[in-house]
Amino acid sequence: AIGMKSGSFSVWDTISGEVSVSGKAGKHRQEVTAGTWAQSMFAPALALASVSTIKVSDAFQGVEWESTALKLKLPKAMPGESVAGLSHQMGGMSTFGDTSRVSPPSSRRKSVRKSITKMIKKRRARADMEGMAFSKLAFNTSGRWLATLSYPTTAPEETQVVVYELQDSRSALVPVREMASDDVAPFDLVWLIDNSLVVFSGSATSGRIDVIRPDNMTAYSTEPSYPAAGVQAPGALTSGAASPSGLLALAWRTPTGGGAITILSTSEMQILAEMPTASPPLKVGLQPDFTEDGHHLTISYESGGVQVWRI
Repeated sequence: AIGMKSGSFSVWDTISGEVSVSGKAGKHRQEVTAGTWAQSMFAPALALASVSTIKVSDAFQGVEWESTALKLKLPKAMPGESVAGLSHQMGGMSTFGDTSRVSPPSSRRKSVRKSITKMIKKRRARADMEGMAFSKLAFNTSGRWLATLSYPTTAPEETQVVVYELQDSRSALVPVREMASDDVAPFDLVWLIDNSLVVFSGSATSGRIDVIRPDNMTAYSTEPSYPAAGVQAPGALTSGAASPSGLLALAWRTPTGGGAITILSTSEMQILAEMPTASPPLKVGLQPDFTEDGHHLTISYESGGVQVWRI
């Protein structure tokens, strides 16, 4: 699927060669900035985002967006408005913020919603009338959770991660987890095969990796992160990659002007390998090697050039 600045989109079936251009169904009023597929062999669903809006389709039977399963609309708001004023619209009915839609009801989930309310209230206080911009959407493997990376349109450096749960056969979208920080900003996220979400965050001088488990409602402190509290990062985190099984590759720009690559496991954030580089790495990629037991690590550098390693 390809999103357009006009708010329209097209879908291309790489097997049949069929192409469709969006009609009224699924079209956004503003530029489509992010999208993701809910994986399925026979009936995948597509989520697309524009400023303050996410739409999720019903299952695709071909290349046409035939109908919309749900629409999340964050309305234009005055500074200081909390998440309680946001609306989840489905068929014109405002249901976002209706606690009766949170199933099952529990004090833990209410606590999470209060936390998200405080976070969004703080962040939205500096947002203008245009709302929130989405830079990335990602479904987990089962399609139960949708992770979003967004920021106020007037403060793109203040990124935040919110994880939504799709309920009632994709007719309700309920926020269950959030992450934002004052010292580092999330810039990428990747789902693992065990339904854990890896979040990569960085600043001009530091970086951090957090692993979020959306169904973990009791012990957030046990969720792994790197580096550990009180430990200084090797430098500025420029890029990160994760394999489905939980192997991580991290690229750093060190204070000396060089670079470093760190390979670690998400299970206990155990460092498996470290490699200095003469030039700061710009981007890393990590792909499983299905022919043998290993991975291919791709590194591109700020000074130019690309290396491919087998690990």
